[in-house]
Amino acid sequence: MDVIEDEKSKDVYEALQDLYGNILDKERHTSAKMTCEKNVNLSLEPRNEKYLEFLRFQSDIHDTPVRLAAWKALTNARVLELLPPLESCFGEAEGYLQPIEDNAEIIEAYVKSWTSGALDRAASRGSIAYVLVLHHLSHFIFHSSTGDKLLLRNKLVRSLLRDFSLKQHHEAMLLNLIQYEEKASSQTTNLKDDLQLYSNINKRLEVLTEGCEQNSSLLNELVIDGKGKLGFLTGEAKKPGENDPKLKTWRSENAMVTAWLINSMDYSIGKPFLFLPTAKAVEMPYERPIPT
Repeated sequence: MDVIEDEKSKDVYEALQDLYGNILDKERHTSAKMTCEKNVNLSLEPRNEKYLEFLRFQSDIHDTPVRLAAWKALTNARVLELLPPLESCFGEAEGYLQPIEDNAEIIEAYVKSWTSGALDRAASRGSIAYVLVLHHLSHFIFHSSTGDKLLLRNKLVRSLLRDFSLKQHHEAMLLNLIQYEEKASSQTTNLKDDLQLYSNINKRLEVLTEGCEQNSSLLNELVIDGKGKLGFLTGEAKKPGENDPKLKTWRSENAMVTAWLINSMDYSIGKPFLFLPTAKAVEMPYERPIPT
């Protein structure tokens, strides 16, 4: 902690971090190449001693007890926000975000950091600590919670929603979790990507609803009540006027759409509804402001 907080030591620490990131990327690519070659040629050859030492070091720092202890130390010291943004790290993103975390203790530690407020400043500063939590919680809650993991998933969902009900300033963090998608190599998006994103959001809200396990107070956090809650609204989208540019995207007299409330029913906040068309509806995402 003293190293991170001291300005002079922090510069040295950052330089070492960059160096390690560079080495990690090179060895990761080398390891992948060696794996491919090994599949072709099963004969074992003597490996470079330094390479083996690096793999041992990498294995040690990725050991579950070590990672858990390091995360708890950073959380307890309230210094998660001092870790740099992912884009400022020297190594490639994959080296920091992979493999996907599946250890229950570490997943629970991430949620405790979230609900305790230890992640607040890390979130506002875009620290890699916050991205790490979003990445692994999103995958665990929305993609891999089956069988014996289901109980833990529901427990974590209830913790996050209970936290949201008590701390409205955590709304943006929860929305980021629901919307989180790992950045693709290409930053360009198209209509298909947009529609898939909205579809994913709907499915994730359903997962959160299931996680409430019929707890009425938590379910209330997932319905539109005019006070900045999350939720759905299904209804009929009115046909645009004859001179409205959006008319050309209209394809049905009774287009049923799913509206996802981003922030609040209060129009003064300036947040619009985002509509996801059904097969009968418009071909493009259709926006209209909340009626006054």
